[in-house]
Amino acid sequence: MDELIEFILIGFGVLCLLHACYSMLMSYRARDWDLVAGYIDEDDFYVSKDDEEEWFHALVRYHYKYKNITYKSKRIAFGFAHSTLEGLVLKPYLEVTRLKPVAPVFVNPKNPKVATLLVGLKSFHFYQLAAFAVYNAFVHYLVLNAP
Repeated sequence: MDELIEFILIGFGVLCLLHACYSMLMSYRARDWDLVAGYIDEDDFYVSKDDEEEWFHALVRYHYKYKNITYKSKRIAFGFAHSTLEGLVLKPYLEVTRLKPVAPVFVNPKNPKVATLLVGLKSFHFYQLAAFAVYNAFVHYLVLNAP
């Protein structure tokens, strides 16, 4: 295998794994952030299809007031993304929209523009961690066994 391709594949896997760990850390730390009332402006759960599979998406736009300044966000959780597994998207979506139009918002007191609706470690965090670990193991195997 070409060394440049090996470097790109390994680098991509390492970056994805680091991003998954960062998301887990931020989501865990956000438990201690300031809690304020937020208001959901828009929400949607929808499915898109490509040639091979269905993708599940969740969108929640909300605003919140912190120290008399209004902010807007669409972060459901750190590391939250669309998926081909419905439960990884639907469960968090339902969790944050169940009290609509009100939603508890966790605000970073050091940077109030950064906020999230869900905190703590969730199933999608572990799924991402496992998926990227498997990817890295597979790439490592290919690199070691390349002719």
